[in-house]
Amino acid sequence: MLPTLESGQFVLYTSGADFCVGDVVVAQHPSRPIEIVKRVAVVEPIGLVDLRSDNEADGTDSRTFGLIEVDAVLGVVTATLEWPIRRVERR
Repeated sequence: MLPTLESGQFVLYTSGADFCVGDVVVAQHPSRPIEIVKRVAVVEPIGLVDLRSDNEADGTDSRTFGLIEVDAVLGVVTATLEWPIRRVERR
């Protein structure tokens, strides 16, 4: 998610929050047992979400794995942290 997020940053998110186009969200990867952080590009009325990386040249997103179910979005990112804590940025 460069340049929005840097390697080593942690995200805090509001679970189950309503999201819209442009929000950065945490979602369950559709085919791997991992969570991903991506930006919402499109929300289809039939319950599917198009997620995009901010680094389109190097990121993996819905262009690779396809649209995901709305229920796979775990929440909206509300803050980022670095460890050890040096700064906190609210979203």
